[in-house]
Amino acid sequence: CFGRLVRHASYEVSGLASSGVTDQTSKATATSASWSSGSTATTTAASELWVGTVAYLSEVITGPSSPWVNTANTATGGTDFMSGYQIASSAGTATYSGTAAGSGLYAAAVATFLPAAGTLPSPLILRQAVKRASLW
Repeated sequence: CFGRLVRHASYEVSGLASSGVTDQTSKATATSASWSSGSTATTTAASELWVGTVAYLSEVITGPSSPWVNTANTATGGTDFMSGYQIASSAGTATYSGTAAGSGLYAAAVATFLPAAGTLPSPLILRQAVKRASLW
């Protein structure tokens, strides 16, 4: 048996489409002093909610700047974790990226979500947590 840290950020969002809500996604893993989810395909609507996340081994990370709203960087067990969101002003390609204090292994992802007709999504960060899970 060994322990593994599981990290997550929880968001509650109003104003999203009631079906077919996920529009585009991208994910990447690499070893580098900079990190990136990679770019999504072009989104289909303005005012989409874009959500990104990154986990980085052994390095302090800095996330993307405004218009991204990032959660506090959580460092536990040798891994830094951060997530963020933004409401896009127009259709485009979404990328969640930043830098680290040094080169390390990372995993990053970004997803875009369609708004309900005539509405702006309204995200609320509920919590960011780290849990220890035992794996056999």
